[in-house]
Amino acid sequence: MLFPMVHVRAFSEPTELVADHRVLTSAIVAVEDSLEEGDRTKAKAAIVAFDEILVAHLDREEKLVIPLLLQMTAEEAWSLLQARSQ
Repeated sequence: MLFPMVHVRAFSEPTELVADHRVLTSAIVAVEDSLEEGDRTKAKAAIVAFDEILVAHLDREEKLVIPLLLQMTAEEAWSLLQARSQ
């Protein structure tokens, strides 16, 4: 949802962040699968892996996305969100 605003400000796609979302989705599936299997050791490892992936992703977002969003006025951000929903 925020990536179009990042693209407008950074003049490029946040490809690493987009790729992170695919990796995060896979990590979530690994957690779910391990929990369904009832394997506590596997579940713990999957949760630790997910945590590492998520924290690294949030660190990247904080460095790239937040500064760009803070440069925008509320009106500009709202306009970009509205344009995306159409």
